[in-house]
Parts: sequence; C-alpha cells; structure tokens
Amino acid sequence: MVGVVPLVCLPGIFEYALLPRLFALHLCVALACLGWLLQTRWGRDLRPVSTPLTWPALCWAAVVLLSAPATTHPLDTLVEALNQMALLALFFVAAHTLTLRTLRPVLWASAGAGLAVSLIGILQYHGLAFLDIPSAALPSATFGNRNFAAMYLVCAAPLAGFLFLTARRRSARVLAGLSATLMSVYLVYTRTRSAWVGVVGALLCVGGWLAFRPDARRQALEAVRREMDRHRRNLTVGFLALFVALSALPAHRTIAATSRAGLPYLTESRADVVATATSLFQRDPGKRRRGSPRGAPP
Repeated sequence: MVGVVPLVCLPGIFEYALLPRLFALHLCVALACLGWLLQTRWGRDLRPVSTPLTWPALCWAAVVLLSAPATTHPLDTLVEALNQMALLALFFVAAHTLTLRTLRPVLWASAGAGLAVSLIGILQYHGLAFLDIPSAALPSATFGNRNFAAMYLVCAAPLAGFLFLTARRRSARVLAGLSATLMSVYLVYTRTRSAWVGVVGALLCVGGWLAFRPDARRQALEAVRREMDRHRRNLTVGFLALFVALSALPAHRTIAATSRAGLPYLTESRADVVATATSLFQRDPGKRRRGSPRGAPP
C-alpha cells in the first residue's frame, strides 16, 4: 500500500489525485483485513494486542461517529467516516501483524515510492519532464498540489533515513540514502513553508527531549557511533553535498512563471530558498488585512 498509493494518479477525471488514491487505499485495506482474517482463521486464533495508541484510536473513532449526526451534509460525512474507519482498520491490522522483521519490507516500499515521487517532482521543478501531469501548483509530482506533496515527504523522508542508518548491505545504504536525500531536495523545491516549520519543530522536540533525558541521549549517541562506520560516514558527506548542490538550483523559468492553473507558482517572496526562509518572519504582502475590502491594498 505505501508503495502504490503515493503513485496513483488518473488525469482526466474530477479529483484526479484524491479519488484514485482513496480507491487504492480502501482496496489495500480490504485485502489486508482479508489476509489477517484468513491468518487468524476468521478470528478464532486472534490474540488481541494492546498498544499505547489503541485507546486514543478508539476514542477518535467514537468522536467521528458521534459527531456525524450533527453535520450538515450526510453524504460527505459518510464518505469521510468511511475513510477514517479504513485508517482505523489499517491501524489494528498493522498492530497485530507487523513486527520488526516484517516492518522492513514496508519501509523499503515507502522508500521506493518516495524516490519515484521525488524524481518526478525534481524533473518538474527543472522543466525536464512530467509537465503534462495536471497540477494546481507545480512541482506537485502525482499529488496535484505541491503542498500535498510536502505533507507526504515530511512523513516518508525520515523512514528512508532510518533505513539508511540501519541497512547492512552497501547497496541498500546507497539506495536508502539516495531516497532520503532526493525527498529532502524535493521538499525544499516545494517551497512549502509550513512543512519546513514542521521539520524544524520536530527536530527541536527531539533535541529537547534528548537534552533533558541523559540516559536516552547517551544511548542514542552510542547507537549512532556503532552504526556510523567509515562507509556510512562517507556516504553521509556525499549525500549532504548532493542535497546542498541540488537545493541551491533555481526553478525552470516556465515553472517559476505560472502553474498549470494559471496561478503564480513562485512569488517574489519565494524566488529562492533564502527568500522563502526569510518570508517566514515577514507578513505576506499578497494577503489582505482581515476585514479590508477586496481590491484594497494589503
């Protein structure tokens, strides 16, 4: 599922990026539930597994179902509730079937899909290929909008980085490191400031937690020293150099001018990485003040 859903796209239909992904998601969840039921002899051999997320997930499902009668659009509510229940079913299947041994193939599928998505987005950014894929804001790869692509990248890139740190074979290290690097480059190319803030916030949270937990910090440092052999250190330096070099490249002029929908892709405040980062601390000149009439100066 993690290798198929990010790549599903069906141009020519309404919601060409969302609806095919939802169909693929529900199909994969249904197949996973069927396989789980067959493995447990239709539940007769089921051994319930409790995780720290079990009760929060059940509470979330209860909130979704109890709030459904209060909505104003029953059909949309039903569709969204089915989507939430599919994700809840996926959570329980994963909690009962995934182990550290079976988790690695899932991570590799995620890294492969992330690598493919990143290559499409990077080629779009430089105006080299895949410009015929419909998009409201390039470079969006198969997601229809670069902001949605950034949401995917901030989740998938750390998983590829984990594979890079734990892979034993050298070829696996190269593939995982390349996937994590190109996903990071594509995240920079999206110019999605909220995703950048999310990454920085996550790093600060992890750093703050390690700062106040000496035992955890010592264990983390020991694990890094143990895994960082000479080959992995050389790869890390090479991937960092590749990230810096690619991130500094400007967008192709056709991408920088307009998106497929005719909307500006890169405003002056997002012309490059430095300008985008600086704009985080400035008021967007393109936005109107709250309460000001249309056409009034911002």
